[in-house]
Amino acid sequence: ARHVAAVAGYQAALVMGRAADITNAIIGALTNARFELPAFSTLERTTLHARALAHRKLCGNVFARLTAEERRALDRLLVIPVDQRRTPVQTIKRLPQRPSRKHLKESVDHLEWLESLGNVGTELKDIAPSLIRDFAKQARTTDAGELKDFTPAKRYTLLLCLIHRTKARTRDAVAGTLVRRISTIHKRAKNE
Repeated sequence: ARHVAAVAGYQAALVMGRAADITNAIIGALTNARFELPAFSTLERTTLHARALAHRKLCGNVFARLTAEERRALDRLLVIPVDQRRTPVQTIKRLPQRPSRKHLKESVDHLEWLESLGNVGTELKDIAPSLIRDFAKQARTTDAGELKDFTPAKRYTLLLCLIHRTKARTRDAVAGTLVRRISTIHKRAKNE
């Protein structure tokens, strides 16, 4: 029963971020195998252990794919440049403005800066989109000082997920603004 629970928890943790979802997967596997359910504290420990193992493996894979130069570039995101008051991570965390013509230039500039950080899709190829979203959320709520306390593998994974999600959101904002703008132009031309 422990083996079934551990395997089910590990497999669930590779694609799910929330502990409750992993626990439900463990319960499902145990009931399908016709085992009696253990105490909730045992399920909770198994969930936390499986999640830690799965995240460690995923972060280790991301770390192995990074070159030394890419690692140094990610570390520089956590240091405040001399001519600025904030770390580049704070700039990454900035959410796109409300889609409007007024904010289009600002959003495009922000997207170009994010693109200059490099392509982060290949390092995250083994991570499920739900976990990328959860890792990005964790990075968004953690400040640069706390990120430095994480192991390098986890720190780089969180930063890459944050960059990946922010790029996607900024692209969506720019595309939404352009679609609305073109629609307005088209409507005006049709009326004329």
